[in-house]
Amino acid sequence: MQSTIESARAAKLEKYLTKLVHFRGDVIMRRSMLSRLARLARLARLAAGAERLEAADVPDITARTRAYNLATIMDKGWVPTGNSKHPETIRFRKAQHDAEHATKKEYRVWVTEEFCGETGIFYRLTKTEYTYLEGLVAS
Repeated sequence: MQSTIESARAAKLEKYLTKLVHFRGDVIMRRSMLSRLARLARLARLAAGAERLEAADVPDITARTRAYNLATIMDKGWVPTGNSKHPETIRFRKAQHDAEHATKKEYRVWVTEEFCGETGIFYRLTKTEYTYLEGLVAS
């Protein structure tokens, strides 16, 4: 017997997978798109001998811009840099750090096709699509 949380998650996944999306000139359900990508990724993995489904850390441009703007505004104003425990100093140091090092996860599936060469191309996925596709590619 499924708990209510498990059944709610299953219903949410089912609703997500039955949405219509545009994929290579067709309007198909997201589930069909992911099964096609799984088939292409499986073929690419066999051809290349490498893992073709990845979660990569990429620069988060939005967070970096926001942090840079905040650090610039705070730098022009009064910031108590001598007191490292002061909340504004902590906020300023964090903004300086985030302006250079902010990253986010990007989920990708690499596929190799006849027109894109040996390196292949990748499709960006949501986390839900990524976890669903992990199960498809593994099987």
